[in-house]
Amino acid sequence: MPQILTKHPQIVKELISDLGGSCGKGAPQQILKDCPKKSFCSLPGGELCVLGLDQTDALTQFQVKENMKTKENLQQIRFQQNPTIVHGWTGDVGAFLGIIGFLPFLCSVISRKEFGTLSWSWLVIGIASSGMWLYYGYINELLPNLVSAMFWIGAYGLLFILKVIYSGKRFTK
Repeated sequence: MPQILTKHPQIVKELISDLGGSCGKGAPQQILKDCPKKSFCSLPGGELCVLGLDQTDALTQFQVKENMKTKENLQQIRFQQNPTIVHGWTGDVGAFLGIIGFLPFLCSVISRKEFGTLSWSWLVIGIASSGMWLYYGYINELLPNLVSAMFWIGAYGLLFILKVIYSGKRFTK
């Protein structure tokens, strides 16, 4: 039974309605017969049961322990975005190799003071993408993402500052 447990069931139902579905309007329940009528959504491609945090008793896909049923406890439940993806050593190694691979470039640019060749858009995109990566790591509690994103923000930020300081200046050896 496809169930959605959310803090905001009304918003989810409105989104489903915007996509051509019908929620809580008494549509015939062909598959999800145990879903409460006000939580039932019928879509052209199937059926959904959208449940709020106060409707955990109606869940059939998983159970919430009795001591977790307070609203405060239910709001702290973290759902894994994709249960087939398990954090493992690949994230750690990927972050480490990305940082190690970038360090020679960073050291070379700084030691030669060749900041004029760096594109402003490349620096801004690098800082923005690293910030998004940092946010993604934070909300999903992924330490490799957090560490590598902080490095990238620092590296791009340093290059950005040095480009601002040295832009227009020429250096001779």
